[in-house]
Amino acid sequence: MAEHLRVKIIEHCQVFAPPNSVPQASLVPLTFFDIPWLFFPPTQPLFFYPYPYPTSHFLSTTIPTLKHSLSLTLQLFFPFAGRLVILDSNSTPPQHQPQPKIAYSQNDCYSNADFHRISGNHPRDVKEFHSLVPSLESSLSSDENHGVPLLSVKVTVFSNVGLCIGLAYHHVAADGRTFDNFIKTWASFHRDSSLSIKSVPCYDRRVVIDKHGLEAIFLNEWRKKKGEKEMVMMGRERKADEFPDMVSATFVMGLTKMESIKRWIIDECRKKKSVRTRTLMVGEAKQNRGDIN
Repeated sequence: MAEHLRVKIIEHCQVFAPPNSVPQASLVPLTFFDIPWLFFPPTQPLFFYPYPYPTSHFLSTTIPTLKHSLSLTLQLFFPFAGRLVILDSNSTPPQHQPQPKIAYSQNDCYSNADFHRISGNHPRDVKEFHSLVPSLESSLSSDENHGVPLLSVKVTVFSNVGLCIGLAYHHVAADGRTFDNFIKTWASFHRDSSLSIKSVPCYDRRVVIDKHGLEAIFLNEWRKKKGEKEMVMMGRERKADEFPDMVSATFVMGLTKMESIKRWIIDECRKKKSVRTRTLMVGEAKQNRGDIN
């Protein structure tokens, strides 16, 4: 197995949303859709980009733009800039408490040759990705002065070769579609900071109606996880040494192959009369290879 990537921390800081753009006193309650995700560890996606510039250019040009565009994005997706808190652990679920900042760090990788290996489609040692992913604490306390951050960002530059943006976020802050919109909005602001966003996220939880009392059921399961000191461990992050002999590979599938699989599934369903044919949805993943400079 390959050795871990060696990175040097250049800066660790916090990125703030623009002044007076994030609600300071309001709380965003979790719904019964969110509560089950308290048991899961943070999601940790990595994005790789070609970057034919030296570290000096990264520090003087790219980093200020990334920070500024991220700041603008947080004013629209403000739960990411908040913390998860418990107001009354005996009667209510945790809630989003908006705050104006997130953790942000940037690193320089010692070996530029590592970029093509780790960003390729071939099998790669899972432990290699560990140094590119930001950490995100997962302990939740009933102390009102404590809370769990919901998003952390780490940017690693491979001088003259590439760039990796790693994120860690708790699923209670956003589902897959919301996170996808967050990334797209960040990318749009990075291209044009004066961009006007017409469609903004809605965080009015009153539109979610719990007709079957699922919140109470999920909360009861969540309370069983509480410790002696009213401490709840959300799904924790796994350390690098917890991935023995594991690899990750990327499989690229074109539209023709996807259509072939779809036809095969439909044919198999028709052959087995006991199988009820339902609507079949096939997704096509497109790689957005934007330029960062």
